[in-house]
Amino acid sequence: MIAALGYALALLLTAIAAAHFYWAFGGFWPAGDEMGLVNMVVGAKDAKSAPSGRLTIVVATAIEAAGLVAVLLTAPFDGLFGALVALAGAALCLIFLMRFAFGYLPFWRRRFSRQPFARLDRLIYSPLCLTIAMGFAVLVFERH
Repeated sequence: MIAALGYALALLLTAIAAAHFYWAFGGFWPAGDEMGLVNMVVGAKDAKSAPSGRLTIVVATAIEAAGLVAVLLTAPFDGLFGALVALAGAALCLIFLMRFAFGYLPFWRRRFSRQPFARLDRLIYSPLCLTIAMGFAVLVFERH
């Protein structure tokens, strides 16, 4: 059961990372152009363009690394490496939990107010971050 959760979480994070890699190399889906993409997935009220390809590759790589941690949390590592994997999982749980919470706080809503991002953030992006955080929490706590 735990292995299935780890692999499902890794698959979800890989899909999210793949979208970021696609955007890093000039893709606009699910929007039709750059500003549509900015409005849909960036949402910052003062954004004039999409983030740079390099920055987006860094983000995509970090998301994919989180997927790797999800898989590693299902393996029976002991000792220092096992402790580091558990620590990484706990840190990722907190990061995604914070991102979830930010989505509903006034300072975030003011800074990321473009539509449809603001609506999608409340309905999809932030709840998805909560789901990911809870997945990491279960994986970390079930290790012991």
